Amino acid sequence: FDSELWSRLVKRAVVISHSFTAKDVARIVSSMSAAREVDQAFTRRLMRRFSDTEVLAAANPHDMASLAHGATKLGADIPRDVKLRALEVLPKADAHQVCLIAGASTLLHVDGFVGSLEAQIERVIPDLQPMQIAVLLHACASFGEVSPGSRSPRTVQMLVDLLPEKVHEMDSHSLCLVLSSLGRLGLVQKDVQDLAMGELLPQLITMDGHSVAMCINAISRLPAVRPDFLESALHAVRSKARMLDGPSICIVANSLARMEIRDVDLFHSLYDVLPRTMGRLSAKQLAMLAHAWAKAHIHNEDLYSILAPLIVRNVEQFGPREVAMATYGFAHFRLGIPEVFNALRARAAVLLDDHQFSLQDLLMFSNALAKVHLRDGAVADALEKEVLGTPAQQHLSSRTKSLYGLAV
Repeated sequence: FDSELWSRLVKRAVVISHSFTAKDVARIVSSMSAAREVDQAFTRRLMRRFSDTEVLAAANPHDMASLAHGATKLGADIPRDVKLRALEVLPKADAHQVCLIAGASTLLHVDGFVGSLEAQIERVIPDLQPMQIAVLLHACASFGEVSPGSRSPRTVQMLVDLLPEKVHEMDSHSLCLVLSSLGRLGLVQKDVQDLAMGELLPQLITMDGHSVAMCINAISRLPAVRPDFLESALHAVRSKARMLDGPSICIVANSLARMEIRDVDLFHSLYDVLPRTMGRLSAKQLAMLAHAWAKAHIHNEDLYSILAPLIVRNVEQFGPREVAMATYGFAHFRLGIPEVFNALRARAAVLLDDHQFSLQDLLMFSNALAKVHLRDGAVADALEKEVLGTPAQQHLSSRTKSLYGLAV
């Protein structure tokens, strides 16, 4: 990859960006995501151009799908008027475009988006390829997070009904998406799960590191896993640990913790690879690492010593979930690193004031602080407003209740 040439292209694009059409912007964003080149200032400029009234009016389903898919890969924000345009063009989208737009549902969500998208998924079901079925099922599993209570059981069931005949045509990535989606949706489909694992089993030995991480993450979300498949998957992780990049290590570690697999040697193998990738991890991934080792009860002070300055440096990028997960990790081992707790509490205060904390994240954060005997004023206010006198109060630890003077 020629970074110098890329930089020259971006500089020229900035100069002529006022003349870009919707198709031009969509292609550039798509190319940036393919090249994994994140330039936030340039991306914002592109989004502003796409939001221009005349440009936006000319945007067709293909433009919207390409833009949404690229923005998702880049982690870019999409302006509200662009989201509304996506809603308008959805009925004209083909199966491929519906899949790309569905994959960006978190970024594109506005009132009515999930219901409209589900209607279009049902419309294109006769045209879906096996991989697209997996992608759409995965998107449906995310709808509950995007818009709680809005997901239609009918749409999900229509996709699930296609699986028995299509599983054998899916590649390993699609099979992992299916298993992960079934787990997230809380659907017990033993026949489909067995078929998918049967297809994946002989592929485990030849998978690359990222694919193995995807596989472990998928089965960690299922209520039960075939013992032979679990053992083979763990063997694949052990044999490919040195091939894993930072994001894959985050996925594997959290998946092992979710399955309550306390394999000290395996966690040490993952840690041995981490130092060369730590500087390139996102805020979410830093929080995931802190949480995973704690949830698995694998004590590693060296890891947390490396994480501490990175978290402090990147704390402004933390959302409520990242704040709660990182605090849980450091508090679990009662690590005396005040600068980390100070940074996380300061960030939490901003997010709490903006009412961004979910109840689950608030409970995790308050219980974690209590474990290291830290009473926080912003948390006290939030507990009084959101938790006191509600069923959620039972999920506060006795230490938290005592610290905040709540009934034990």
